[in-house]
Amino acid sequence: MVSQTLEHLHDVPRALRGLWGRLKPGGFLFASCPALSIPHMEPFHFASFTPTGLAAALEASGFEVAELGLWGNADYARQLFATRAWPSFRDLAQPVENDPMVPAGVWALAMRPLE
Repeated sequence: MVSQTLEHLHDVPRALRGLWGRLKPGGFLFASCPALSIPHMEPFHFASFTPTGLAAALEASGFEVAELGLWGNADYARQLFATRAWPSFRDLAQPVENDPMVPAGVWALAMRPLE
């Protein structure tokens, strides 16, 4: 599992190929990344991902994408940029609903193919 990590790596394809090589055939990798973020951990924050971009990076590294998803919310995006801090779910208007038109984070479940 790589959670909120890939965007901090200088060479994402190289890292994914390394993870692919450490998984047994049929093994799974779960990756989550921001689609929307604020500057942080400079100079070690290099990218954000769309669902298609994350899937393309995984597939280019040899993985098969089993599932792909995203989460986002307009209230979350407004607060993120207004406060320049990540809002907690308690800070958001309730109920907190996913709005795929305002993606904040993406995730993928990918598999090293059986050989």
